Amino acid sequence: MALLALGLTFVALIQVICLFALVDQYKSLLQIREAMRLVDTPNDLPLFDLEGTLPSSAGLPAAIDSEPFAVVLLLSTRCTTCKAVARGMGGQVPAHSWAVIEGRSETECREFREEVSLANQPVLIDVGGRIAERLRTRIFPTAIVFSNGVARSARTIPSYRQFRQVLERRDQSYAPTH
Repeated sequence: MALLALGLTFVALIQVICLFALVDQYKSLLQIREAMRLVDTPNDLPLFDLEGTLPSSAGLPAAIDSEPFAVVLLLSTRCTTCKAVARGMGGQVPAHSWAVIEGRSETECREFREEVSLANQPVLIDVGGRIAERLRTRIFPTAIVFSNGVARSARTIPSYRQFRQVLERRDQSYAPTH
């Protein structure tokens, strides 16, 4: 009986050591991700003066004004992360979303769209950043969620995975208000 208790104690001790080793490996992985800038935590952005402003008045399609859920993804031609997010879409802007490509010229915006293999629709070209300026956005890439023409949230989009998470939250957080 004493031998069985000793054996169980030994097995328990080994499990505790393995648990600590696993925790150490997890912490090391987090440090590596941070050092390599692989951390893709989004940041919420304030909706400066967007209350009461319809998306169409900022230069977005009028259809967004009445959509119960619409995500506008703002991309810049000068942003590497924007290219990575756009490539993640696999050539198509997901349902319920619009992409706005901001650049210095129409040619630059078109070249960006071709480089990331993004379809023409629903993609808007924002020469000179007029739409982004009206939406009070100077950080790229950014996603702004609208519900029935009202801006509900805005956040940075550091990866395509984070953009998918914004789209998946459709039924959870952005239900239309009546």
